[in-house]
Amino acid sequence: MKNDILIPLLNNAVLLLALATVYDLLTAKGQSRKRSILGKIASGIALGFLGIGLMLACVRLVPGIVFDTRSVLLSISGLFFGPAPTIIAMAMTAAFRLSQGGAAAYAGTAVIIATGSIGLIWQRLQKKPLSQISAGELYVFGIVNHIVMLALMLMLPLETARHVLSQISGPVLLIYPLATVALGLLLAGQLRRQQTSEALAESETTYRKLFQNNHVAMLLIDPETGAIVDANPAASRFYGWTGEQLRRMKIFQLGTLPPEKIQAEFEEAKAGRKNSFNFQHRLADGSIRDVEILSGPVRMGEQKLLYSIIHDVTERTRLLTEAEQSRHAALSILEDAVLAK
Repeated sequence: MKNDILIPLLNNAVLLLALATVYDLLTAKGQSRKRSILGKIASGIALGFLGIGLMLACVRLVPGIVFDTRSVLLSISGLFFGPAPTIIAMAMTAAFRLSQGGAAAYAGTAVIIATGSIGLIWQRLQKKPLSQISAGELYVFGIVNHIVMLALMLMLPLETARHVLSQISGPVLLIYPLATVALGLLLAGQLRRQQTSEALAESETTYRKLFQNNHVAMLLIDPETGAIVDANPAASRFYGWTGEQLRRMKIFQLGTLPPEKIQAEFEEAKAGRKNSFNFQHRLADGSIRDVEILSGPVRMGEQKLLYSIIHDVTERTRLLTEAEQSRHAALSILEDAVLAK
């Protein structure tokens, strides 16, 4: 194993990871476009240019016989990006390799077709999400790909093939599977971030629809400051202020208790120790209403807030009070009758 082969191959693998990182950053905000036909074509063209860039930074073993990490790129493309982008990338890199010519032009083209195809087959056989693929599986995947790549060197004349395999087998089997693992883990991590982001966005969208369309008054409150972060239309109708006005207010302006007592209740809600509260709230017209509030912590993006579901229980409270007063009056009359005897 000679340093004049090992070091250039290692440099090419590092270039692959650097280019892939740039590609990762460029496409991180456009994942949804990858699912469209135009998006797949664009991804395939981008991957094709990455492959051509790697081929331009190749290791020349002998005139006409070159090595680079296009096999890693195309196999990973087949595994993660699927048929359309990979076939486009394979076509671009194959055309470029044939245009370069040399003794290994056909063998190099066969490597492109074989490694891309192995990636596609491996993806088809996957039984678990690619976001959960392990480093061990990626390493086995890399070994299989590059054993096939080395076997295709037998397309060269026998003496040339022997020379090439004796020089390149060790470095290829040492570096390329590791590069496959590194690139695969990078893309698996990107998939996990994308899935988390999409799940969070879907959750927030669902919550937002429930919040806005709910017929019960609801508020989102910053527990640190008491600021009303958002109010649904039902809350506007109940309090008599517009949503914009409520969002400029603090919950202390609605409550009749001192701010420190309301803040103490916030702490109970934040900790999950209590989720039902009874307050009196002031409306825009100055009237006071008895309210029962169901509250608890909720995360909106990076913010930790409290949701508050407000029920007007003024009438219920009045009826309970009147019932209690009637009970006391009845007991008083009964006691007086007993004493009169």
